[in-house]
Amino acid sequence: MSTNQPPSLLDNSTFLTSFAEQKLLENFLRGTKLMKVIEDKTEQFINKYTASKKPEDARAPIVLDLTLHYKDLKERSQTLLCFLTFEPIEFLDSAKYLIYSLIKTIVKDSSNTILKTLHCEQVHVRFRFMGLPLEEGLVYDITPNSYPGGLAVLVCVLCAYTEPEFYTIQSIWYCTTGCQTNLIKKEVTKAPNCYNCARPMSEYSALRCMGKYRLLKVFPIRSVSTPRVFNKIFRSQIVHLKGKIFKKKKTNTY
Repeated sequence: MSTNQPPSLLDNSTFLTSFAEQKLLENFLRGTKLMKVIEDKTEQFINKYTASKKPEDARAPIVLDLTLHYKDLKERSQTLLCFLTFEPIEFLDSAKYLIYSLIKTIVKDSSNTILKTLHCEQVHVRFRFMGLPLEEGLVYDITPNSYPGGLAVLVCVLCAYTEPEFYTIQSIWYCTTGCQTNLIKKEVTKAPNCYNCARPMSEYSALRCMGKYRLLKVFPIRSVSTPRVFNKIFRSQIVHLKGKIFKKKKTNTY
């Protein structure tokens, strides 16, 4: 393992409690511009509901696109950086509940007293992590049946990509008999059943929130190395990119 890697980044032996994780992240958010993004999105949500007073607008999604920079995390909290790098799934879970609590506080402290409830399912946080260094242990080499356990840099050759496709961020469902309150779901393959009467629920199709994604087909960088490699097959891998991550440049690189 490379010795020029910061020891605290590669040392994932420190396990934090959920409260400690959220406290570190809260301090980081409040010390950066990300807190302003959360406040602005929440104010937009409140103002829209205040203007319309429609019940469906009270269940509208709050979609937050937050960019995290490696340099900022390294300077402010090595512990948080280590947690994000090695446990990204747990980081996302902690971040969602923390940001949900922050949004609830903003709604409660606002002058709007009409909005009474806010569900955690309405909050959708999408992180984009930038600046992860090209160092041993963090670079993912495409090999059969090998997948990174945490965040990794993928150095590859782009072979093909799809046109933008859509996925469901949030959908709202209601019971036609009126015995169940609105149900908020993410991606669903079939209509959910009402918890009371067990009948299939109907969707407010006009309130469906959609996002875009692309599929990339990539090959390992070794497939174009010099000198050329003969009598060897390099397997491709499919990469799923959501949101605004995919950007095409004039040089045809991504």
